[in-house]
Amino acid sequence: MVKKPTYEELEKMVKELEKEAFGRKRAEKLLKENELKLRVSERELKSILCHSPDIIYRLDPKGAITYVNVTDVNYFFPPTTNKITGFPLSQHSLSFWGR
Repeated sequence: MVKKPTYEELEKMVKELEKEAFGRKRAEKLLKENELKLRVSERELKSILCHSPDIIYRLDPKGAITYVNVTDVNYFFPPTTNKITGFPLSQHSLSFWGR
């Protein structure tokens, strides 16, 4: 037969559950605040990248372009280029790298 918990034991369990619930609510609130900060930061970075007068790019370890900001992409790459990313810089004719 299962022993029934005493009033004190039940009271202790309730307090522990309340403490756990408070911790979860606090964690959820912090998570929402951090998600909002991250979204704002991402928008700011995207604005900087899109409005920069300089070309900004990222390469993978093999030298393939993984990102190029779009501000001056048509200046550096022919308008007929459908895909810029995924290819090494050596496959692009970039006038600003020297001839």
